[in-house]
Amino acid sequence: MKSIQKLILIFSAAFIFISSSWALDTGVKPLAEYMTENRPIDLRNATSQFTLTIPVSKRAPVQQAHLHLRATNSISLLGARSQLVILVNNQVAAQIPLNPKQPEIVADIDLPASALRVGYNKLTFSVAQHYTETCEDPSAPELWVQVDSVKSTLSLTAPLREWQPRLSELADVFDPKLNGMKKINILTVGNNTLKDTDLAWGGLVSQGVALRLEYAPLEVRHLFAMTGESNATGLFGHLDQRSLIGFDNILLGTRKQLAPFLPASILDQINDGFMGIYHLDADPKHFILIISGTTDKQVRTAAEAFALLNFPYPDSQYSRVSRVELPVAADYAAHNTVYPNEHYQFKDLGFQTHTVQGMFAEAMELNLNIPPALFAKSEDKVELHLRFAYGASLRKDSVLNVFLNDHFENVIPLKNDDGGYFRDYTVSIPLNSFKPGANTLRFSPRLMPLITGECQSIQTGNLSLTLFDNSRLDMPNAAYYVSMPDLSLFAQSGFPYTVKSGGANVTYFVPSADSDSAAAAWMLMGKLSQDTRMPMFNAQISSAPKTQSGEWVVVSPLKSIPVSILKNAPMTIGEITRAPYPIVGGQKRAPSDLDWSQRVFELFRDLFVLKKETNLGQVAYITATGAGLGRNAMAMQYQAPWNNNRTITLFSAVDSHTLVENVTDLIQPQKWSQLAGDYAIWRNEPDYIFTQRAGGEYLYGEVGLSSRMEYYFNRHPFFWAGTILLVVIGLALLTLRLLMRHKRRYHSKVNEIADVKD
Repeated sequence: MKSIQKLILIFSAAFIFISSSWALDTGVKPLAEYMTENRPIDLRNATSQFTLTIPVSKRAPVQQAHLHLRATNSISLLGARSQLVILVNNQVAAQIPLNPKQPEIVADIDLPASALRVGYNKLTFSVAQHYTETCEDPSAPELWVQVDSVKSTLSLTAPLREWQPRLSELADVFDPKLNGMKKINILTVGNNTLKDTDLAWGGLVSQGVALRLEYAPLEVRHLFAMTGESNATGLFGHLDQRSLIGFDNILLGTRKQLAPFLPASILDQINDGFMGIYHLDADPKHFILIISGTTDKQVRTAAEAFALLNFPYPDSQYSRVSRVELPVAADYAAHNTVYPNEHYQFKDLGFQTHTVQGMFAEAMELNLNIPPALFAKSEDKVELHLRFAYGASLRKDSVLNVFLNDHFENVIPLKNDDGGYFRDYTVSIPLNSFKPGANTLRFSPRLMPLITGECQSIQTGNLSLTLFDNSRLDMPNAAYYVSMPDLSLFAQSGFPYTVKSGGANVTYFVPSADSDSAAAAWMLMGKLSQDTRMPMFNAQISSAPKTQSGEWVVVSPLKSIPVSILKNAPMTIGEITRAPYPIVGGQKRAPSDLDWSQRVFELFRDLFVLKKETNLGQVAYITATGAGLGRNAMAMQYQAPWNNNRTITLFSAVDSHTLVENVTDLIQPQKWSQLAGDYAIWRNEPDYIFTQRAGGEYLYGEVGLSSRMEYYFNRHPFFWAGTILLVVIGLALLTLRLLMRHKRRYHSKVNEIADVKD
């Protein structure tokens, strides 16, 4: 009987393994998923091209690649001379004639798999199109081809390979270039609930994986390690692997805790902080990473080391770690952060000198991070001091366009017939055009030849522009001062939890300490660490924090949330629920409720009192019994009850399973980017998310009176202009009165003497 049960388990594991392998082998995606926005690919003019970036992982090399293409070309083209060329890394893969009599293109193309190398590959659509045999205008409007990026698909057969990685290759194990959702299992030892040490270790390793995945969201599942068959073979024969098949796994615990699951060959190596990566016996294409030590402190040291490893060292299967020395970074530290009143060369932000050529040359990008909570006055400008050169004999309409986050901001005309070289060309962009967190400046040249038109030989070899890496970016002076709460600011930059170095002063509160709630909290920790590209080593995660202070993230089912931390929340939760509902077109307050003297009083109060509690008046409240979230989850952000300048962000659902399912959905880019206001409801369905602002405001920042006056002057310019005018008039009247009094007191007889002289 026992052998039959064992045989059934083997077949079940094999079926799960084969199913998971099939799921990973072939990925069919619309071309739109390889683009920054969902739009058709337009190829215009006599020559034009568009390039997609195709990721290929070392862990899953491509065996077959197939492109299903759907496109439409202009019916005015000359079929004998017009064609669409498909290139893979500049290697021609296919040529398609453009037929004006059959403008609908449907083609299935086998791409050369050998040309798709590990890394990021270029898939280019290039057209040469004409409308006449003789003279033509190369920019004629009838020269176009449009590729349907949704119906056109790319199919890659890329099965995971069996491979024994080393610690130096962790970036290839947890690789953002792998197709599909990135999933890991985190295993700890225990039953039902997690200890605070387990929560802390899990948070650190989740951040380590998330940072290697860069911007790809990470799905985490927590499991308690279970023993397997006592007579099982393999390195991890004593570990029940049925739930681990098809996933990469991280096993956490002290040497004593992991002793029932590990062989002596590994246990003997654990005499300090320990990291080791091994094949999973039941699924050799997936791995198990062991983070251990002889004490809790050593396990934490190993987990910190794992989160830090971003360089190919050590080049071994396992390593013992005795100490981790963490740096102390400035507030608002993040990758490529630019601080107020500082100057940065482009090379400091990762930009390298770049030369582009041709009429529609590829844009050059500069990535930077703006600290959240910067108070930008209308006159504050970010100045770009550009050093660049461009070729001679360009047409007068040649330009270098400057885009910020895909929005046009400025332009540089390139109108010198003899070419140009600029050492310090200044371009100004308002600071308030930048968004908190990651920003992209794009320099897009449009270089037109001087001689064009029908029957002209067009010279394009002179269409060149070089942007040098010693160009400079100057930041204006600015204060850190912002109105809270703001879930959009949280989503863009992790604010205010990413302010202090390494997440200092941040607490993740997981009161239920169950597997699903812990996994939800770990996914949020990973998401916020991706915002700064730095681990939050100093953040605390606990089921029972000892003190209430600092910034909190609460992750909990409704029934486990303590009432004490819900003060100031925009929604009252419990047996009796008081829920906000937005009223479109509502006003802040009815004019009859607030006369002019009260308005003036409130404006002055805002200036001198940092705490600001206002009812926005755009929501109605419904109190009900028996109401619930059902399938939904909610996020709320509000002022912490223990400090006027601290924040609680709460994520909750009716139970922990619904919570982790919806948090997994929320961290996807399309949902995460829609967070706004202070209250959000969503569920695991496409486009199902609703946000509103329902609670009071408060101000975050430590600034002096002068900066606060600037802040309120910009928020209420007409009020303050009127106030200044009244003050000036008052001072003028007071001065006049004092002069008159002085005259009466000391020069009262001046008029009498003047009359006598007359």
